Amino acid sequence: MKSMVYRGSSISVSETPRPAILGISRVWVCADRRRRGIATRLLDCAREHFIYGMKIEKDDVAFSQPTESGGAFARGWFGADKTHHWAVYVEEV
Repeated sequence: MKSMVYRGSSISVSETPRPAILGISRVWVCADRRRRGIATRLLDCAREHFIYGMKIEKDDVAFSQPTESGGAFARGWFGADKTHHWAVYVEEV
């Protein structure tokens, strides 16, 4: 997985890979049900139940290459301390 850094509306990717425990391919919530915490609860549930007896830290979660709205969600989910730096896994073909 690579680290992704947002600077305004542009994205830069670190060339230094680092491991992740949990990869999030896609999170989708119906447009008229968004901004109600559904996606946040889904990710928090995945972190708590992916490995029995272990809660995965947010730093060990990586996202697939995000859309603009997915990037906005990820920045909010990681919080103010990680607003401009979070992990993305790059799918290789």
